[in-house]
Amino acid sequence: MKKNIKFIGNLIMVFSLLFSACGESFLEVEPSNAVLTKKAIETVRDVEVAVTAMYNDLQSKDWMNSALIAIPGVMADDIMITIDNSNRYTASYGYYVQEGHADPLGIWVMPYRLIRKANSIIERIDDGVKGDTATLEHYKGVALGLRAFAHFDLVRMFAHPYSQGGDALGVPIVTKALPRTSEPARNTVAEVYSQIIKDLNDAIELLDSKKISRGEFHYWGAKALLSRVYLYHEDWDLAAELATEVVENNHLALRDEYLQIFNGNNPESIFELINTAIDHGKDHIGKLIYPSPIGYGNVIVTKRLKKLLGGKDIRSKLLKSSKVGLVPFKYPTAGVSDNIQIIRTSEICLIAAEAYARGTNPNKDKLALQYLNRIIGRATTDHGALVSNLEGQALVDRILVEREKELFCEGHRLFDLTRNNKTINRGKDYWGNKKYLNIPSNHDRTILPIPISELNVNGNIDQNPGY
Repeated sequence: MKKNIKFIGNLIMVFSLLFSACGESFLEVEPSNAVLTKKAIETVRDVEVAVTAMYNDLQSKDWMNSALIAIPGVMADDIMITIDNSNRYTASYGYYVQEGHADPLGIWVMPYRLIRKANSIIERIDDGVKGDTATLEHYKGVALGLRAFAHFDLVRMFAHPYSQGGDALGVPIVTKALPRTSEPARNTVAEVYSQIIKDLNDAIELLDSKKISRGEFHYWGAKALLSRVYLYHEDWDLAAELATEVVENNHLALRDEYLQIFNGNNPESIFELINTAIDHGKDHIGKLIYPSPIGYGNVIVTKRLKKLLGGKDIRSKLLKSSKVGLVPFKYPTAGVSDNIQIIRTSEICLIAAEAYARGTNPNKDKLALQYLNRIIGRATTDHGALVSNLEGQALVDRILVEREKELFCEGHRLFDLTRNNKTINRGKDYWGNKKYLNIPSNHDRTILPIPISELNVNGNIDQNPGY
C-alpha cells in the first residue's frame, strides 16, 4: 500500500500499542500484546494502518531497501565491495561474518518483526474486526502473503537451499503471537517451504484480483512469488504453470522501454517498494552504490559481469563509469526516490523458462526456449544471439546465464548459484581473503549465522555449522 502522510498519526499509535515491545528475543511478543492488539485493531481502517506498518518493515535498509540486495550480491560474483569503502557489508564480501556482526542481525530482526505484525493482523481479523468482509479478507491475504515473503527470505539467508537437503535446519516458523517465555526451535528447510507454500496459496484465495497496485502485495504478486518459491523448492511443473499465467497476464517491458524501467515508472513491475525522499529514500541501496557526494561509492560490478554483458546487449547501458569503478545504474537517484523492484515480469519469464526446461511437459524444451528468447530478443538486435537446439542441462545453464544478465544487482545471484550447486568464482578482481576466491555452493559460509542476540535468549535455537 502506498504510504500516505495522513497515516502517520495512526501508524505511531499502532507501533506503540502493537509492536513496540521488543522483548529479549526477536521472536517474542509481550503477553499483554493480545489485549493491546484488540484495542489497536478494531476497524477496517485500523487494519489498513497495520498493513501499512508491514510495508514500513520491508523498506528497512536492513532488509529489502539495501541488505537483501547487497549481501547476497557481494557474496556472489556479479557485484563487489570497493577497496576504499565505508565498511558496509565488507564482512559479507570477505566471508568473515560472525554471529555478533550487523549484517545478519537486521536480516533476522526485520522479517520477524513483520511476521509478528502479520500474525496480529490475521488473528484480529479472525477474531471478528468490524467492517466489510471482502475488504478484511483481502487484507488477511496481504498479511498471509507478506508472512510467507518474510519466511522465504529468512530461509534463504540462514539455511542452505532445499536442493541440498530438505531435512537440514531452516528457521523457526512463527504463525501466531508467542509469549515472552517462548524459545522456538528451528524447523527444517522442508517444513519452512511447506508453510510458505500454504500461506501463499491461502493468500491467493483471499486477495481481491481487482485490487492491483505495484506498491502493494496483491493477487498477481502472490502468484509471482509462489512461482519463485516453487522454483526454489524444485516443483518444476507448478512453477512453470504459475509463471506462465503471470507472464501472460502482466506486461513485459519492450526494448524501447527497457532503460526506463528502473526510473520509478516500471511498466513490468509486479511488486515494488515505493521510496520517496522522506520515506526511506536515504536508506536505499543506491546510496551505497554511487560515489560521493551523492553516496558512499561502496559497490561496483565485477569484470566478469562487464565481459558477460559485452557491448551489444542493451543491459550493458546500465553499467556506468565512475571514479570508483563501473557501477550498476539500476538505482539512478541514489535512493532519494528509487523504487525497489521486488518482483518484475522479466524474472517470472525466466522462471518459466527454467521450470519448463527442468519439468515434465512434453513440449518442455520448446516452451523453455520460447520464454528464454523473449528476454534475449529484447536485449539485443542480433538475431544470432537467440537460442535454439539446446536441451537438458545445457539449456538450464544458458537460462542461468540469462538470469545473471537480466537480474544483476537485484539480490538473486547467490541463490541461483547455491540452489544449482554451482561453485562461486569471485574472479581476479576479488581483493578479499583468497581462501574465499572459489567457494563450493554447500560451504558453511554461503549462509549467515544466527545472531548472537537470539542465541543468548533462546536455548532451543542452534547455530549454523562453521560459526
